Amino acid sequence: MFINRLLRCWDFLKVLPRLRWFPNDLNQPPILIVDRTGASVISELIPENINYWVLPVRDEERYANWRTLVYFLSHLPWVLTRKVNMLGLYVLSVAYQTQTKVLVTFIDNCNWDKGLHDVTSLRVITVQNGLRTPNTISRKQYDVFLGFSRRDTDAAHGTANEAIPVGSVRFGLAYKDRRSEASHGASRRVDILFISQFRPEFWSSPRPEDRLHVQAIKVTISWIRQVANQYNLRVGIAFTSKGPDREAWYRAEKSVYDGLLEGSFAEYHRERFTRRGVDCTYAGLFDTRVVVSISSTLCFEAIGIGKPPIMTTRLFGDRKVEHYEWFPKDQFQQFMINPQYDAFEKAVLAELAGDREQRPIDLSDKDYFCAFDDMKLPPDVVSEIIQKITKRSVLAL
Repeated sequence: MFINRLLRCWDFLKVLPRLRWFPNDLNQPPILIVDRTGASVISELIPENINYWVLPVRDEERYANWRTLVYFLSHLPWVLTRKVNMLGLYVLSVAYQTQTKVLVTFIDNCNWDKGLHDVTSLRVITVQNGLRTPNTISRKQYDVFLGFSRRDTDAAHGTANEAIPVGSVRFGLAYKDRRSEASHGASRRVDILFISQFRPEFWSSPRPEDRLHVQAIKVTISWIRQVANQYNLRVGIAFTSKGPDREAWYRAEKSVYDGLLEGSFAEYHRERFTRRGVDCTYAGLFDTRVVVSISSTLCFEAIGIGKPPIMTTRLFGDRKVEHYEWFPKDQFQQFMINPQYDAFEKAVLAELAGDREQRPIDLSDKDYFCAFDDMKLPPDVVSEIIQKITKRSVLAL
């Protein structure tokens, strides 16, 4: 076992070729944003009067100087005794050098902060980035957990020092931008928004669950096309294309929906948007009157603004579809089970009319799924929390 720990230490030391010396103009920022992923979002949440620095922690450069190296090597026994992991010790070394008071991260399912609470009083604020199962959240220890919803913060209460439902910060930032753009008449209106779950590899896969996924999309889009043509409704698609291959992904995705819808549609994008709040996927939720989906975190955010989605996840009943298993079916009331077109049409018309007798979904407890208050938006709530914790914190290393 001791040999295995030494091997893990050796694996970490292999980052030496990526080692960089600390920049001279760092000026001891009180906040470190840990992980470049999501750092651009977190930076918008930090009050303007507080300085910060972004610390990369993935397969990227590592920063050091003599002071951090001495701290790292002198505290290496923490790793050998499993109090913290190698990445966590590296973060602590950087925090020691920069005299940081608070660590903030958007990566709520990472493990670099494991055990930090046992060796330091340094505050760690974790902003929830994506949908997690309650079991996943409850297995991890947090300092300050800022969650999507009461569902998620309830799961974190057992292990977190503080767990506060704040909602989706990305959603809130899009809403703020949308309010700004609205004065310029930039928003659009659609009647039905389909949240795409397109994955290029599924369409050529022989696996039964992949084929079922494709079939669910085809049937759902055919129903959308039929009801839209019959009632002269405008359709929007929230595209999923992302990552370094997003242009090729987008072309394949658009080709599929062009063929299935056989008509024009408004486009909303996860990463290819030109103006957040206008043509990003979140803007589609605000623009549309009806949300249709197979499975997506956006379903919870739609509920947060009072638009419960029509979900065709269980289009084929309880037949196993691997790609939907992460979704909390047992806690969600939106599923249509073995529906035919008539039931889908009825649900769409009921949502268009806001008819809760025809579609009796209780929205009085929507914060359970996604907290959203347009008078106190998630980014503003998070900024206040960061300001308060940073002001109260003292140097802990």
